Amino acid sequence: MALYQGIEVDLYSSGSALPFYEDPDGVDTRELQTRRVYVESITNATFVIKIRINKAFDMGPCDALLASLSFDGRDPCCEFPMMKQTWQNQRRGLTNWISHIAEFDEVSGKWGASALSFGSLDIQESSDARVTLAQVQELGMIKLSFDRVTLRQRPNSMPTTKVSQRRITEVSEKLMKGKAISNTISTTRSYGIDEPKIEHSYFPVPGRYGKDIIFKIFYRSRHALQTIGCIPRTPSPEAAEVIEPTPDVTESPAIKTEGSLSNTEQEIKSLRARLALLQRNTKTKLEPRSATAFANIPSRVKREHDDSEGTALPKRQRTSHRIEVVDLTDD
Repeated sequence: MALYQGIEVDLYSSGSALPFYEDPDGVDTRELQTRRVYVESITNATFVIKIRINKAFDMGPCDALLASLSFDGRDPCCEFPMMKQTWQNQRRGLTNWISHIAEFDEVSGKWGASALSFGSLDIQESSDARVTLAQVQELGMIKLSFDRVTLRQRPNSMPTTKVSQRRITEVSEKLMKGKAISNTISTTRSYGIDEPKIEHSYFPVPGRYGKDIIFKIFYRSRHALQTIGCIPRTPSPEAAEVIEPTPDVTESPAIKTEGSLSNTEQEIKSLRARLALLQRNTKTKLEPRSATAFANIPSRVKREHDDSEGTALPKRQRTSHRIEVVDLTDD
């Protein structure tokens, strides 16, 4: 719910009130008497608007509070008075619901009541749609204006202007200039109605009560709301809290610090400790052999011939016995 000066505004979809998010820029609009909020838009989801004037509202010297509704910078599509007398008679204030708006169909030439929904906005690299920069600046916004007015009954009711407002469904990427808007307000004809009549003339109240009160509801996708900071982003897996396993009662409790080890490192550390304990229990001392233990070892060792290249030849040793020379000549 958005509350400002005793006026409450809600958006309902599928029977539940949509949560409003405060403007992350923190713009001070008290001098402009404007309330700015954000809401999540889901493509093709229908919605209704609830307006309640509670008892804290200061009506001042007026006959009614004139409510005016517009979308995406278009002309007001819905306008109705909330009577001061009725508000005074209600113990908990005066409530009005906007579920449909009156629209004139130029093709059939008939009036009808149309439901409201979040349509999709097609952003093209280049578009032939005739959309101005001023219209783009107002895209993605539901605007509600409230004016304190005095009424005068018309002698003859006046028919409503038969103008069908064209909805913006396509816009060029150049005009968007990085604006994170993926939806627009769409209307769907629900049933036919008689031609609306204007039965009163409205005159603004002069003085300090003559300034209008404005609600600006910016509708954005969930991703866009996360980007601008209205909705917290989903935490990454690294930031998720690690649940430490319950230590075994047979082991000494580990001291947990800010840099506590992960589950795998704890298991490796435990396995290494158990392996060291097992090695200590099974280790045996080797006794040195006595001199007699080597007596039976043969002094000669048969060496295998090594044919590998680069192996040095065995050194020749001079023997100590006499070498005899045999003469093989005929003399």
